[in-house]
Amino acid sequence: MEDRQLNHLTKRIIGCAIEVHRHLGPGPLESIYESALCIELKLAGLTYERQKPVPVTYKSKMASSDIGCSHGGTKSTEKKTLCPP
Repeated sequence: MEDRQLNHLTKRIIGCAIEVHRHLGPGPLESIYESALCIELKLAGLTYERQKPVPVTYKSKMASSDIGCSHGGTKSTEKKTLCPP
């Protein structure tokens, strides 16, 4: 994907996130924002994968990471990184 296309995609994704925040405002749980963002991405005609696991190694141990939404393996919004006990 060219830089110009990537920048356009990035602007569309950020626009979706801003739209969600305008409607929900501050305060709802992260899972609500995630669901709303996926709805907004779909309304914008963007395909995505929800909660795609990404393997992460930390000090020779596997940590767990989920990507909130991913568009065709090109762009992703990071949800959280959690290290198991």
